[in-house]
Amino acid sequence: MPTTQPWSSDSRCLVVATWGARGVGETTYLYDVLDRRLRPCPFHAARAEASPTQPQFLLAARERAIVVSPSMETQVNVSVAKPGDHPYWRWLLNGNAVLHFPGWGSLAGPLTIFDARDGSVLTQVRLDCEEIVPFEPQPTRVFVDAGKAFTWDDAVARKQCPARWHTVHFDAALYTLYLSTSRPAGDPFLFKPPEDTPKLFNPVLASLDAIIWTLSKISGESPPDPEQMPASVRCKTREEWVGVRLRENWFAENARLRHS
Repeated sequence: MPTTQPWSSDSRCLVVATWGARGVGETTYLYDVLDRRLRPCPFHAARAEASPTQPQFLLAARERAIVVSPSMETQVNVSVAKPGDHPYWRWLLNGNAVLHFPGWGSLAGPLTIFDARDGSVLTQVRLDCEEIVPFEPQPTRVFVDAGKAFTWDDAVARKQCPARWHTVHFDAALYTLYLSTSRPAGDPFLFKPPEDTPKLFNPVLASLDAIIWTLSKISGESPPDPEQMPASVRCKTREEWVGVRLRENWFAENARLRHS
């Protein structure tokens, strides 16, 4: 249960969580320091964070989030129409709004700002990964090894560098959401794994083979399947970062007008 701010703004309550075996059975609580009471969250919260300005907490799951008081009374409900598998929730620094992004693996967002006082949508922005960071056309290259041809083209390149956001980070002080993705860089090459290295079926995990093999030996578990991973055409990649700056004054003024 990630959190960047576990204490309430008045320092009276603290977010705590219990963990079962392998993270199963996690339960989120608010601990009242004065009353010495634990109040359980009404659902499995993947994110819990105290408001930077008010004695409130944001408790978020995949499809919903609630803003609660220190006594765990629900004050605001927030629903997401198209949630991602790895939702990203954060308070805005003014404490009047919360940010939601579907998280890493998302194709186009959207980035949504919810009013923390009634759960309504203040604004929503579609962040299309391929539109913002265009995918450069890749020349077709053919490599031949042991009589077998391996092709590099757009389709292969997109499998190695899918048009998805990889890293999501929000800098509350700068009101800026940072997103990253990867794109091909340099000439493609034929990759052949060393003959004496145990291989896994997923090429992404190839660099971990030796570590996994060693751990398997130590733990006494069965080592990875020794079947050779086939050769493949690859390309070096570069990481592209995008910053999305929010207009702090707009959110403050808009929220004030809505609640005046």
